[in-house]
Amino acid sequence: MKAPSFNENSDSFEPCPAGVYAACLVRLIDKGSRQESYQGGPLAWKRKILLGFEIVDDETRMTDGKPFMAYREFTFSMHEKGALRPFIGGWAGKALTDQEAREFDFSRLLSAFGFVNVVHKIRTDGTYRAELQSISKLPKGITPAALVNKPIMFDCEAPDLAVLEKLGKRTREAIEASPEFKKAMQPATSKAPPLSITGDPDNGVDFDDDVPF
Repeated sequence: MKAPSFNENSDSFEPCPAGVYAACLVRLIDKGSRQESYQGGPLAWKRKILLGFEIVDDETRMTDGKPFMAYREFTFSMHEKGALRPFIGGWAGKALTDQEAREFDFSRLLSAFGFVNVVHKIRTDGTYRAELQSISKLPKGITPAALVNKPIMFDCEAPDLAVLEKLGKRTREAIEASPEFKKAMQPATSKAPPLSITGDPDNGVDFDDDVPF
């Protein structure tokens, strides 16, 4: 498995230009939980997942010729009021039912193509960052360019350390600090099966054939 040729967490990383592009999910990273405060409230543990898309547009490349990447981190929850569920629904081209949301197998997203909208957000210091705002199904008739980055997935509760070493420094540190990763790295005794980012194969939900994953 080839390591990425870029550091997705570096401030010096060349941001993707704003626009709408064909893209493919090549990074599906369960970052585990961290404590956060919402609007100055008490700290609470929030599980996070990072989605990384390769921009598959031969006319939009970094100065070194490599493809741009666009990332978005979500709270790892399919609650109807969260941001992740409508994002996946927009990609599928349909709102997810409660059953579909509960049983959704995230591994099916890896290597799936979509049409992403990248916008620029201004930081307080005047610089900007690229943000993946939304995704939809690829319009019919569009054939994306070949991928450069090999798709990889990381499950914090069933960690593959070889994959972990290929992630950016900040992402790796966040994973290593999470309680899920620490628990997974404890000596094996009588652990319960992990609540992984893959769904229950016996209770999978079938989507229509035109859903892109």
